[in-house]
Amino acid sequence: MKRRNRGSIVMCAAVTAALGAVLAAPAPALAVGGNRTVQRSCGSNYISSGGGNGHFWAQTEKVSGNCDGTLSVAMQASDNYRSPRVYGTRQSAYTELWNFNAHYGIHWGCNSCDSSWT
Repeated sequence: MKRRNRGSIVMCAAVTAALGAVLAAPAPALAVGGNRTVQRSCGSNYISSGGGNGHFWAQTEKVSGNCDGTLSVAMQASDNYRSPRVYGTRQSAYTELWNFNAHYGIHWGCNSCDSSWT
């Protein structure tokens, strides 16, 4: 009868558990179309993006909060090119690009708020 090395079994179990935790962790919504409401220090915004075939868009809309500046939005391509940031109003910001390979929409609340990606 062959004896197993107890250390190898423990190591194999630990690696399997770690891999399972990585695979089970939810992936962040970081691709075009990861539409959702985000909470920020100055309020919440609904962020959305979409498109295909070279035409992409991204939009940020105020849901609630006390943001005293304008919302803004940009897009980032898969080659890391970032489009110019477009400033909208206190309620909404929108951009669309043609002949572009968008990878993410980048969304800001007012200038003092963090950015989020779709």
